[in-house]
Amino acid sequence: MREALGALFLVITTGCQGLNSPAPPSLSSHRLPPVRSKLDATLERISLYNRAGTITVHSSTEPELINHLTVCAETRKQALAWGETCQLVTSSDGHGKLSLRFDRNMDLPLERLGADLELRLPVHRALELRSRTGLIDTSSYIANELVVGTQSGTLRLGESRGQLRFTSNNGNIELLGSFREAEGRSESASLDVRHPEPGARLRFETISGLTVLRIPRKTPVLLTFRTLRGKLVPELPVQRERLSEPAPGHKGYSSWRIQIQGEGIAEGRVPFKAEISSESGALRLVRAAEIMTPDPAPQASSRAKPCLQ
Repeated sequence: MREALGALFLVITTGCQGLNSPAPPSLSSHRLPPVRSKLDATLERISLYNRAGTITVHSSTEPELINHLTVCAETRKQALAWGETCQLVTSSDGHGKLSLRFDRNMDLPLERLGADLELRLPVHRALELRSRTGLIDTSSYIANELVVGTQSGTLRLGESRGQLRFTSNNGNIELLGSFREAEGRSESASLDVRHPEPGARLRFETISGLTVLRIPRKTPVLLTFRTLRGKLVPELPVQRERLSEPAPGHKGYSSWRIQIQGEGIAEGRVPFKAEISSESGALRLVRAAEIMTPDPAPQASSRAKPCLQ
């Protein structure tokens, strides 16, 4: 039992449907005061799901979840009353899995409730974060492991000391921190890799998404690009070798091996390795800026917005 309790899971489900549905003219969105919930400091693994709204993760010695509720109502007084009917319910299965969920008064339609979740945790926790439409931002957090998925929300992912896995249908993906092993998949979402480091590995599959690798001058790179109709767009010196191509008159995948020599690096240094597979999405290889300053995370524009006109 003691070993089982060493890796607790936190499962939080909240959010709203139909945020883009027109609302009656008499309704408007009301941002309510944040609701804070203290979390067990021994939590090592966190699983968090938000059906709409955003998820942001920050480093903190005091673990807590902050829920920024938005309620669609005729008046702010009514919105506050509805907000008070939402409560955090916890349960445990007795085997180290802790579940939390936000319940609402069933008289409150789900499409009138949105929640932007802010998770504050000590560093080096394992995270599993999922959303339908909202931004997921871990750019200011260092995780032990990171598993992230969304349908159409943007992913802004920070450092992961262990495995990094990500999926997105059509929300754009930014890998802003360093990683050792990363694997991802998308339909049309673009991928922007800001910190490919020597010795790290990346595997990415996409149908039509653009992939951008920003290569530091001192980082050697060895990658394989497999594509049906996508283009290789190098904006720096590369060595390329065609590994395979379809027979004349036939459609099929072509494969390329691409090498980039790091500047001023002794021969034999372990390169950054990547395998990129695409049907029609292009692969751009660009030089990273000497000093990278991450763009500020979206704020108001990324919040849950019930009552959109």
